[in-house]
Amino acid sequence: YTTVPIIVDANGNGDYTTIQAAIDNATAGDYIRVWAGTYNENVLVNKTLSLVGNGTSNTTIKGLNNGTVVSITADYVNLSYFKVTNGTVGIEISSDAILSNCTISDNIALGGNGGGIGVSESSPVFYNCLIKNNFSDQNGGAVSAGNNPGPTFINCTFVENRANSGASFYLNVTEMSFIN
Repeated sequence: YTTVPIIVDANGNGDYTTIQAAIDNATAGDYIRVWAGTYNENVLVNKTLSLVGNGTSNTTIKGLNNGTVVSITADYVNLSYFKVTNGTVGIEISSDAILSNCTISDNIALGGNGGGIGVSESSPVFYNCLIKNNFSDQNGGAVSAGNNPGPTFINCTFVENRANSGASFYLNVTEMSFIN
């Protein structure tokens, strides 16, 4: 792993212009810094990394309208300071990741559960996140969680998330913790 951060800049002033290219070329344990901008891509985080944006009003991962915007499959991923939007699921997590200071908004799950966040067989922790204006035509507009142990939300805010069933939260054989 490197002590020098890998820089992503959509304008070409970094090591990579896309987040996925930086992840693909990173080594487990690397620190990836994403400069301000809108990154039109769906991202798979499949190795332990720190992925840090330049603030939720400045750094946006805008999905391609065809699936999950950010999929996290590796344990101990740190995702911070991003706005995640424009997907059928904002963030899908099947690992013990840590997400802090993120905004997950304006995702629409059609034919599936969890417009904002989908969690399966893992226990991610969310700190100071805003989950707003997500929709599911089935269950859990904000969060769908299945199979223990489930997510923990610390000082998170949920606003105007909707679903046809299960409102903001949908739990299937799992627990969800909220701490303020």
